[in-house]
Amino acid sequence: MAFDYGKDTLGIKNPFKLEGFLELARGLLILIIGIILVFNISSDLNSGLKSTAWLKLGVALSFLSWGVYSLIRGSFYVFRFLVGRNVPGNLSNEKDDRRNMAYKPSGLAEMLKKRLNFTFQEKDNFFSRFVITLIPNFLFLPPAYRAMVDGVSVAVIKSIVSVLLFLLGLFTIKTGMLDVHNASTILEWYALLLSLYLLVVWYRNRPTNARLSTKNPRRISVKAIIIPIVLTIILPVVMAKLSERSVDFIPLNIPIFGSIFTILFLGLLTTFAAYFLAKTRVNETVPNTAVSEYLNELQLQHHPRDLFRFFDLEMANKRYKELPNRIYREMNPILEFEGAQNKGNFKGDSIQETQPIYREVTVSKKMEQVRFIIAVVGRLMAVLGCVVIFFNLNSFANDFSFRNYFTTFFFASILFVFQYYWVRIAHIFWGEMQFTSHLVQFTSNGTFNESKIATGMSVYDSTRSENTIMHTKSTSWIFVSEIVTTTLADVSTNNLEGLRYILEMNKDDNFLNDIVRCISVHIDDNKVLAGINSNSDIENISNLNKFNEITRAPNSDTIGELKNNNPEKLEE
Repeated sequence: MAFDYGKDTLGIKNPFKLEGFLELARGLLILIIGIILVFNISSDLNSGLKSTAWLKLGVALSFLSWGVYSLIRGSFYVFRFLVGRNVPGNLSNEKDDRRNMAYKPSGLAEMLKKRLNFTFQEKDNFFSRFVITLIPNFLFLPPAYRAMVDGVSVAVIKSIVSVLLFLLGLFTIKTGMLDVHNASTILEWYALLLSLYLLVVWYRNRPTNARLSTKNPRRISVKAIIIPIVLTIILPVVMAKLSERSVDFIPLNIPIFGSIFTILFLGLLTTFAAYFLAKTRVNETVPNTAVSEYLNELQLQHHPRDLFRFFDLEMANKRYKELPNRIYREMNPILEFEGAQNKGNFKGDSIQETQPIYREVTVSKKMEQVRFIIAVVGRLMAVLGCVVIFFNLNSFANDFSFRNYFTTFFFASILFVFQYYWVRIAHIFWGEMQFTSHLVQFTSNGTFNESKIATGMSVYDSTRSENTIMHTKSTSWIFVSEIVTTTLADVSTNNLEGLRYILEMNKDDNFLNDIVRCISVHIDDNKVLAGINSNSDIENISNLNKFNEITRAPNSDTIGELKNNNPEKLEE
């Protein structure tokens, strides 16, 4: 939803300003490195090193593009955070589906009636259950945080398993259980494949926007776990057999074990950072599922639709800053007539949410410091990766060997993958927005019948009043819960239109009692004439009776009395 201007704003400030300045600094440093690299190309051309010059040009263009992108993105972080009056996004929609919504209307109704919270569900995959088994409180993390933790957990577990299997293969070769020629060379190739696999594992599980915002988390099949394990076991055997058949493996002479250690070390730090922030965040969540409830049997002389009209009228009085309530289910009473057209049964249901009010997220001092350090270190990793490439490019002057490519680009790739983790983790914890609102459901069902009542039916009466009255017997439920919801902010025009999830459900008896009291007042103040249940009805009937008496035999005393009490009605 684009920005919708309204003078009475919601008071939401930009949470990304500090992160924006860090992003601007990273973009500026990478841009400077790219510019310096461009000026170095001329010296290579003068020396006749055209291949090196072309390589530097490609790298320089990549750095320049990345630097400009970071500057633009950082500027968006720093720019004014425009928030319209219609934010945040809805919990559901009137249609019973979940496209771009976190819940169905039927799901919200079930949450209120059964005191459930569908936000906290056990996911149907091995890694999620493994994490929840180790740290049960992680079940109560907001979905975006949990998706981030799940991704890191998948990468960690796969890395540990693959390293253990690599050590098993190393043991079989070193002890002579597997007879191979050129064992050191084969181990080098085996370690290279392991390092590539580890890097791919961490890259595939990075916390992208799509993975954090999806309602259906990516399921990891058993095949995805078994195949890498089988390959890790079979590879040493296959390489040994190839070596026996006179297949020469070229020595790589690269610091391959250093790359494996770097991946494992950065992976360990990333896991610690993610788990620490997640553990600190989950302590701020109180996963209550409390609901205030009203149940009563009513006998009314109103049309069944009047009950829902009174409810809508009272909910309109509960608006925040004159913003309309969010309507997730609007079912006016469905009247089902039985035989004759003067009786039958009805049922109706309505679910509404008051305008969410922004609530600042509580962040401890330690969490704030760790979040800032993670954001800084992540961007320094990106700059360090660019520096590594910059200084190693000169080694390509006379040597385009695999060793040069590996030492120049592979270590930098490791830094680039993990810097994404650190930057995104900090961004997630900066971008959480919380809101409080009231989720209300009104449901009613019962029977009705119609009857007619008339006043002034005498042959001597000149004025007659005939009314049709509806007798309604209704079983009415009202559920009220003060909810705390969360969503992730962005810097696009749809900055607060992401999926919004319910974290807490608390009772609010005062809100419920106020609704019940006001609906009762509306019922009492809107009695019909034929019911003769209010002073105004008695007064109206008395006036009709007096008017009929006048028309039968005019009497000056009667006329005078009526004139003194209601001169306007006498004229009519």
